Formats: sequence, C-alpha cells, structure tokens
Amino acid sequence: TQVWMHDNTFSGGGDHPDQANPLGVALKMTPFPNGVVSTVLYDGITDTMRTSTRPNNNMDICLSANGSATFANLHADAAVGAKFPNLTTDATNYTCMLTPLAAVSFPGLQ
Repeated sequence: TQVWMHDNTFSGGGDHPDQANPLGVALKMTPFPNGVVSTVLYDGITDTMRTSTRPNNNMDICLSANGSATFANLHADAAVGAKFPNLTTDATNYTCMLTPLAAVSFPGLQ
C-alpha cells in the first residue's frame, strides 16, 4: 500500500518475456496492447478492509511523471490459470501523488 512510482525513465523490455519463468509464460499469453508487456505492472490484488480517499484505488498505488511508460492492472485476483483475462490498461485511477518520504543517506557513500 501507499506506493508512489514517479520520475522514472524506462527503456527496452516487454517484447520477449522470459519463457523459462512461469510469470513470463503467463505474460506472453496475456493480450497486451500491440503484443508488448506494459512497462508498469500492478497485480491488482487489494485488501477489501483497507480504505482510501481514492475511488477505485484503495491500495493507494500512484504513478506520475514516468514518461512514456505504459501501465497494466493484471487483476490477478481474477486470473484463470496462467491467464489474466480482466487486464486493464487505463492508469487514470492510479495517476496521483503521495507525500514524499524523507531522504535517506548513508554515511561514507557518495
């Protein structure tokens, strides 16, 4: 919960999921737009007991300023075997920002 993925640059990937990995096999069988796995994947599994002020986003998963990254909610809670038939690619409910965490520094590292 309360994940804010922001200000990232992505390149490569998505065209050839790893077929030696069960998740890669499932992603290969999933009908992504243009046949390319989305840049950002959300499993879509939610805690129905958790409340949020964001409609249709009770886990407070937020995305912003990630360039041309694409998004997919796999709705893995409704997966059928190794397929994700309820996949959605609309990031509207997840386009938001959270309060930034305090900076972390490690003494001796630059």
